[in-house]
Amino acid sequence: MKDMPIGGVTKQGYDAVNELTYILLKSKREFPLNYPDLAARIHTGSPKRYLYEVAKTIKDGAGFPKLINDEEVVPILLSKGAAFEEAYDYSVSGCAECRMPNRDTYTSPNAYINFAEALEIGRKFYKVFTEPGCRGGRSACTTSAKGREKSPHCFG
Repeated sequence: MKDMPIGGVTKQGYDAVNELTYILLKSKREFPLNYPDLAARIHTGSPKRYLYEVAKTIKDGAGFPKLINDEEVVPILLSKGAAFEEAYDYSVSGCAECRMPNRDTYTSPNAYINFAEALEIGRKFYKVFTEPGCRGGRSACTTSAKGREKSPHCFG
């Protein structure tokens, strides 16, 4: 688990703060570990006690919990086609990516790197810089001592 959202609203739009929320905040102050990372969802109906406890936890200097504004996130999710129940039920992944469980991926966009392409590019560059007569760089390719043409893998 990377992030644990607290607060916010339920699928029905009611405030989701409960006693477990306060226990998690207190635990974060007493045991300031980096993981799990708390993400405090804030909205206009957030209880004052909740806001106070969140501020008290942040004041301890660990930089947690991170603050996520439901007033900004929910309308964005709605504009992207989510139903109200899905938008209210979002979670946080990574630094500040908002995800809807069971609706979209629950991973960071970094997971979409094409590693096969990266290996292929690396293999081609390895060939470029290890070909006889190629010293790397844009016009560093020269003909070999036997008068061969430039390698087709050389730049320039």
